[in-house]
Amino acid sequence: MIKVLFTTPIINYPYAGGPEMSVHNAIKALSSICELHVLPRVYVHKKTANYYAGIVDIFTILPRIKAFHYNNWTKSFLFFKKVNNLVGSIFSHFIIASDANFILTYCDKYKIDVIWFDRHEFSFDLIVAVRIRNSKIKIVCDTAAVQSEFILRELPFQQKIEKRKQILKLGNKFRKEEELLVQISNVVTAVSERDADIFRSYTIKPNKIKLFPNVVDLDAYQRNENNNISLNNPCLVATGTFYSIDSPMAHGCRWVINEVLPKVKEKFPGLHFYIVGKGSESVFSSFNDPGITITGKVLSVLPYISKANVCLVPLFYESGTRFKILEYGAVGCATISTSLGAEGLELENGKSIIIADDASAFANAIIEMLNNKEQAKILGMNLFEIVQNQYSLNTLKNKGESVLDYLIMES
Repeated sequence: MIKVLFTTPIINYPYAGGPEMSVHNAIKALSSICELHVLPRVYVHKKTANYYAGIVDIFTILPRIKAFHYNNWTKSFLFFKKVNNLVGSIFSHFIIASDANFILTYCDKYKIDVIWFDRHEFSFDLIVAVRIRNSKIKIVCDTAAVQSEFILRELPFQQKIEKRKQILKLGNKFRKEEELLVQISNVVTAVSERDADIFRSYTIKPNKIKLFPNVVDLDAYQRNENNNISLNNPCLVATGTFYSIDSPMAHGCRWVINEVLPKVKEKFPGLHFYIVGKGSESVFSSFNDPGITITGKVLSVLPYISKANVCLVPLFYESGTRFKILEYGAVGCATISTSLGAEGLELENGKSIIIADDASAFANAIIEMLNNKEQAKILGMNLFEIVQNQYSLNTLKNKGESVLDYLIMES
């Protein structure tokens, strides 16, 4: 059986949010098709370590993290960078070199065939360091999105000149990194055909670009944990990670509040809007509306999305595919999204989701779903069937097998 070392800068259980869910699903899928070794590059809580150790062959912690808490490494790096950028850079290169050497020593010890790097936007320097040290080891670069597009799509929505310069600089940086990663990796994964086409344009070997889509573990959405939360009715729910005031979901939810809700409340004055997810309480701290609840980080979105009348995906910039739509589908909730919010997913407008890009159309779609509960139920069930058939763990397992078969044939 092929041996794979999966290394990630993000891991937690129970998982919360798309990145942690992506790691969880990748580990579960890969563990069923190969001998899987997992090497997190962050501090791991004992509960998380015990959970993953129970489903993989070997779960290992980096020596530097065992010896010195990850947060202390981070604080040290930030301190050195603040004191002197050059010292901070040397400190960072020391960590990367240390991790690369450990990974390759580990691969020699356990006869690892493939190193699977998760989250390319955080793993670029390490992937390059490993490739420089070993030109033959097979590398999978696992991507959650075309990060350069993720960054650059904010440009039309940002008016500040300095901020626009920062976005352009960062986006171009990621574009160059992605082009290099495609060249030095044996396989680059993409979450959708659209993303795959972008990566294929970077190489003369398009077959090395493989689909490894975002999926959901449907079993996790059939449980009743933490389901004692009571929601106002009727209600709308939007979930996400709100990492800054300019984050895509923060922008989208402000648009809903300012442009969409006033139109809907003309018909449904008692409508309640729940904004759920990490950072939301900070981003929306200035909002004081009895018709809007800001939850902040929650243990699970399930109590909210399973009781919502309609779930929303009001995105105007970002890239990749939306876990939130898959989660909404997992509980069979009627979903309304912008075109970009549903990008990369094989969904039919009006049948499994409603697509609306301007405030009036978005508001009218919400009103229609609230007025016609039977239609909303059908829309939600159609979305559930698509998630079940195309975006489940079984799909990810099959795509993982395709990646590993390709690497074996290329040997």
